[in-house]
Amino acid sequence: SNPRLFQPFELLIRMMPLPRYGSIDPTPYVAVFFPMFFGLIVGDAGYGLILAALGLLLHWRSRPHTTLRSVARIAGACALFTIIFGLLYGEVFGDLGRQLLGLRPLWFDREEAVVPFLGLAVALGLVHVLLGLALGLIGARRRNPREALGRGVSLLMVLLLLLALLAALRVLPGALLTPAVIGLLVAFPLLIIAEGIVAPVEFLATVGNILSYARIMALGTASVMLAVVANRMVGALGSVVVGVVFALLFHLVNFALALFSPTIHALRLHYVEF
Repeated sequence: SNPRLFQPFELLIRMMPLPRYGSIDPTPYVAVFFPMFFGLIVGDAGYGLILAALGLLLHWRSRPHTTLRSVARIAGACALFTIIFGLLYGEVFGDLGRQLLGLRPLWFDREEAVVPFLGLAVALGLVHVLLGLALGLIGARRRNPREALGRGVSLLMVLLLLLALLAALRVLPGALLTPAVIGLLVAFPLLIIAEGIVAPVEFLATVGNILSYARIMALGTASVMLAVVANRMVGALGSVVVGVVFALLFHLVNFALALFSPTIHALRLHYVEF
């Protein structure tokens, strides 16, 4: 039983076994993070407007409380985030907005700022996985206290590892490095007590899950570069008409990829890592 704003995203939850009675319904969290991840990856205001138009068409052609209506509303939320991030990146059909409208990035340029984009993706992964661990702790504290302890210790160790890395890189005061390492050494036996001898593998898997969010950067960079290549074709093929036709075809292919690839990978980040 979710608010009307979140109800369409129950469609994505139903693809997996439904939450057990009395446990946490992940629908509200998926409703926030899924369209955000989609918008981060596509990040083009032009593609976002086309997606919004498709969402409106599906909404008009569908009936209330049907799967198609839910898809239309999810598309609308994804389109909104795509337009927002497109304006932040300064992208309208790749670099066409800059060439014709003088649009400039309000945040950063994805063509060049690969490392900041990677840092953003991994930071979001850290927040998302820590939230998943926290919800797992809350959900298991009555049903399985030992599992709850394992989730809590894992959460603490991820935070201590982050603290140690930031201290080693001098982002935080170097004096925090030793306490963070000591905290990790103390927490490690507790993790083994809670989860058994597979605890080290589980912890490494958690760290790997966080790094897996780098796919947001990889897919987003690939999307913008394909759009830029499409625009370059207009003047590169000799004939302007032929160039425009090939550019439109490239944008069409890129838009199709932008519909399916971010959807699949954003769902994977929820179903597997989160």
